[in-house]
Amino acid sequence: MSLTVGTGPFGKRPAGRFNFEVQTPTGAVLFWDPVPQRIRAIFAGETVVDSQRAKLLHETKYLPVYYFPEDDVRRDLLEPSEKTSHCPHKGDARYWSIRAGGRTAPDAVWAYPEPIEPASFLSGHVALYWNAVDEWFAEDEQLFGHPRDPYSRS
Repeated sequence: MSLTVGTGPFGKRPAGRFNFEVQTPTGAVLFWDPVPQRIRAIFAGETVVDSQRAKLLHETKYLPVYYFPEDDVRRDLLEPSEKTSHCPHKGDARYWSIRAGGRTAPDAVWAYPEPIEPASFLSGHVALYWNAVDEWFAEDEQLFGHPRDPYSRS
């Protein structure tokens, strides 16, 4: 079970119920959770991110996503992209492509440089699309599918 998907406590169809009404400033639940493991992402043989300070963003209707402090990401492998997007729950995002080993992963990395106030914790962090990189590791164990939800056995 994920916190914010399906029947999770903050999903659209929670299996249980709270003794209070969940009020969100933007209509979505964002839960910013520290990750206790070292997380690494590898693309074309290069380590794009290596962090012991990763966070997991749980967001209503989405699987959890790793976010990393900007200092833990290899900026020399990133090229600014023309792409931008807007999220009503987080703000305006900008993107970068990863270039390494003669390969490119377009628009693979994003950040919210000036997130809206309810998501201000995103400032100074970047995320990578899960499938844009070749390998993910938590400590020395390879991860598959999506970031592990610490509140689930799957």
